Amino acid sequence: MGVDHDTSEEEEIDMIKTFTQPIVKVLGELFSREDKISIPPYKGKSTDKMMTKWLQTVEHVARNHNWDDTQKLRFFSDRLKGEVLDWHEEYASEQGD
Repeated sequence: MGVDHDTSEEEEIDMIKTFTQPIVKVLGELFSREDKISIPPYKGKSTDKMMTKWLQTVEHVARNHNWDDTQKLRFFSDRLKGEVLDWHEEYASEQGD
């Protein structure tokens, strides 16, 4: 910046953070949406053998993006449909989540 010679370096850094943090947040959300899109929806049953294949696929996506368990739960559960979604919601409410 350097325009205002009375501004300290620390103040300049704070100003930069103030302007860049919202941009970084929005970019992170955009990438998160894109990552979520790369997870295929799962419409089967909670006991379906295809669920094992789906879980392997989504775990691979999660490893590639270095997602922690909280992120995995959020992104994975967003892709559940039908009976398995009903099962997940019931399970989550029983667990208090």
